[in-house]
Amino acid sequence: MSQTPNPHVSTAAAPGAGSANAQALAAAQRTGITLPGLPEAVTTFEDAYLVQNHFVRALGGVGGWKVSPLRPGGPPRCSPVPAAFIRAPSDTLRDMPAGGWLAEVEIGFILGSDLVPAADTVTRDAVAKAIGTVHSAIEIVTGRMAAGMEAPELERAADLQSCGGIHLGIGITDWHNLDFSVEIAEISGANPVIRATIPQPATDPTLDAIAWLAVHAAGRGMPLLAGQTIITGARLGPLVLPAGSDLVVRVGTLGDILVSRPATAGS
Repeated sequence: MSQTPNPHVSTAAAPGAGSANAQALAAAQRTGITLPGLPEAVTTFEDAYLVQNHFVRALGGVGGWKVSPLRPGGPPRCSPVPAAFIRAPSDTLRDMPAGGWLAEVEIGFILGSDLVPAADTVTRDAVAKAIGTVHSAIEIVTGRMAAGMEAPELERAADLQSCGGIHLGIGITDWHNLDFSVEIAEISGANPVIRATIPQPATDPTLDAIAWLAVHAAGRGMPLLAGQTIITGARLGPLVLPAGSDLVVRVGTLGDILVSRPATAGS
């Protein structure tokens, strides 16, 4: 049976190396059986990105991206995120497993328009104009590798940088005068309150990372499209969001996310 393509999902991927690794990762995702290692060596980030291309296509196509802040001396790291991993924005996140989640608190964006470079650059202003809404965000960190966060860096990169899901709060449209460096990530309901202590990336470098991503993603045949989600690096975590209690996750004034697990098993 044919399906109508989702205009927010890109299914393009570069041909070539990486398909065996991607098939192994896709099988691990579907079965829940983690991998002791990848069947083929991953020796560069270019190799890892080729695996990402095939892996995300095997899971149905790109619904968003994760990108780290700009780093001195090198480009950001990034990964496409399958559309199936992205939940619709909501002020409540449920369905927590019994052991809780390993998670990061981040700032997320939903694009209001395509962000495709006309040449080899994208300006900060173009990024700001393309952003529809800005959100408090939770990235669920759970990869397909048995070693988890201890797996080799390039294998974790190939494994979509250990992304297991993204949940955004409701979000805001009136964000242009905010300084993201003072929008502090925190989790309340815990005792004590958990609050970010690392310097929080400011607005301009955050937009610059998305500008870099726009060029990079287009070069991989998976341009940034209206409706896609972008998360922009951990501001708090990774840490375990424990099951059995209600927590409020927020990034400054960007909106709250209630993380709630029903107290009655099976409810």
